[in-house]
Amino acid sequence: MIFQEPGKSSADPHLADWVELDDRQAMAIHEAACEIIASAVQDRPQQLDDPTLAGTHDRAVLGVYTSVKRRGRLRACCGLIGSHPIPLLTALETAALRSATEDPRLPPISPTELPFLDIATWLLFGLRRITSDGDARANDVEIGRHGLRIYRGHHAGLLLPGVATDYGYNAREFLHHVCLKAGLPTTAWREADTQLDTFEGRVFGGPFARSAIERSGWQPAQIVPPEELDRLRQFCRATIGHALRNTTPNYYDPACADGMIYGAILSVKLLGTTEKIIESHISLRPAMPMQSTLFQLAQAMGRRLQEKQGRESQIESCELTILHDPAMHGTATDCDVRGIDPCCRAVMVRFQQEMVVLMQPGSSPEKIVIHAANALGMTGPADCAVYSYAAQTTDKTGSVSSIPWIGNTAQTPSISQTMPLGSVRQPVIAGTFYPGHAETIALELDRLFSEPKLPRSTYRAVLIPHAGWRYSGQIAARVLARVQFPDTAIILGPKHTREGVNWAIAPYQYWNIPGSSIESDLEIASSLAQRIPEWQVDGAAHEKEHCIEVQLPLIRHVAPNTRIVGVVLGMASYEQCQRFGAGLAKLLRDTDREILLVISSDMNHYASDSENRRLDEMVMEAIQQGDPEAVFKLCRTNAISVCGLVPCVVVMEALRQLNWANRIERVAYATSADVSGDSSRVVGYAGMLFSNTLQ
Repeated sequence: MIFQEPGKSSADPHLADWVELDDRQAMAIHEAACEIIASAVQDRPQQLDDPTLAGTHDRAVLGVYTSVKRRGRLRACCGLIGSHPIPLLTALETAALRSATEDPRLPPISPTELPFLDIATWLLFGLRRITSDGDARANDVEIGRHGLRIYRGHHAGLLLPGVATDYGYNAREFLHHVCLKAGLPTTAWREADTQLDTFEGRVFGGPFARSAIERSGWQPAQIVPPEELDRLRQFCRATIGHALRNTTPNYYDPACADGMIYGAILSVKLLGTTEKIIESHISLRPAMPMQSTLFQLAQAMGRRLQEKQGRESQIESCELTILHDPAMHGTATDCDVRGIDPCCRAVMVRFQQEMVVLMQPGSSPEKIVIHAANALGMTGPADCAVYSYAAQTTDKTGSVSSIPWIGNTAQTPSISQTMPLGSVRQPVIAGTFYPGHAETIALELDRLFSEPKLPRSTYRAVLIPHAGWRYSGQIAARVLARVQFPDTAIILGPKHTREGVNWAIAPYQYWNIPGSSIESDLEIASSLAQRIPEWQVDGAAHEKEHCIEVQLPLIRHVAPNTRIVGVVLGMASYEQCQRFGAGLAKLLRDTDREILLVISSDMNHYASDSENRRLDEMVMEAIQQGDPEAVFKLCRTNAISVCGLVPCVVVMEALRQLNWANRIERVAYATSADVSGDSSRVVGYAGMLFSNTLQ
């Protein structure tokens, strides 16, 4: 939400108590809000049927927020709240215009969405400063009546009264979430240097007024004339040629107009191949200058072709697709496909930072969403977001994708079919996260493992951190020193990079580290890919990832003969974690080999030291209860940023199904402040052991 800087609480009598509106006035305000939004997104002059808003236009209010939803899902919500009276119409125009185009969290509203939207207008009044201290502040918040505004330093946040009732929050939970909204620690509301205000509001609205939609006779427009689109395609091909020849290119085509777009896809096919090489740049916000974006894409494409020892004469075709006018459609499991015309709009499915854009004119919107979700690796239920874009393409088939293996096929091939097991992975973080030379690694390992030796025991799983050794190496060493390692360990960590697939098994036969190497267990890696089809064998996802490499010298120090299988997991729903855990459990049940599961994860990130410790304590307690669903929901509900949450929940689910984690023990805990001395913004590190006391 967007709002004015908070000031002193108002004592204006016109703002302290609310005067009710009659139905005619409420309808006039609602229709005006719809017209303001429609005129903004249709790029036409505003035409209010009743500029007086049934006599309420000059009524003093504290502020106005306009909340836009699509089938119950937030589409935009912006407004203003101040410390002095403001005429209602002035505030309404500001709020509605911002909601139409300026909500920084979401793309601007598309004209294609207007028939499917609901609008709620909040008129705000009764701003009051909370003057009590500490925990007593929660007693001054009345759920269903009060909204909250918080302010400390450059952090500010606001939640409308309806948020608490919509989500069933109590007062403390409401205060917790307004802190999150402001980017503050969740306990900041208790602290004396935090300004906390309550306010009240009246809300009314309904479906988007059809009169506002139909007033202009708006029709979808092409952002680029067809003849210029083909010229821009030729400009891209020429730029690729300059990159291949290392000659000076033209940076733009003066014969073509420029403008702001939300994406571009450049596709090149080489002579004698069926391969399509794709470069894309896609955004939901902000928009991008078209010609400079195309130049950058073509330059990137030229570099890729140069790596393939390509030449301009080897390019059979070069096709260009321009994306603009983004629209939101919910999630893959709850998708509102209305407004998607497959002939002129492309679908984007997005999960965390991964995305797939697909345009298939001969298919239905529902099938396109499923196909794009499958290409993203979402073969089961998942809350991946669905968007669409107006698309213009030079491809005569009309079919476009942002990844090379979709085309018109109904299935996307598993990467494991094209990436054989057996390569070697070189170290990429030696010298940063841990020492870069064998001699200094050995000295540091001697220091980390210098504590008195405890008897080693058999454990089913361990949790160790993966930060730089100076911060978390000693915690990992304390855990690993107590483990009797079997022949094979599967390390499961979070995917920190955008490269590769979302859930990736490492293809390597050896993991090189300075001065030595560690063998992988290719048989177990292959078995994992067979039992969990969504996990694909992919080196790109591991190439720059640190969460496994940082553990390798530590494990080799205590277990030089143990073979390693590496798995990195991106975002996943709890249902997906359950499926992954079931597949992992089946592998462990079916094999006659002992396998140790290693969860590579740091704890919460970037709260104050005291807040980080409080949040991490909640997570460690939940882990010790052995309930993976509780751990998942705790972190997601409270925005606790445990980076290895998905690997942790997958391992816990596998152990739960096998009844192999009857005892979960904490070994050590620390935060980065213990080393750096900076307690303002820390990361937590924990070490834990999972054992089966019934074995």
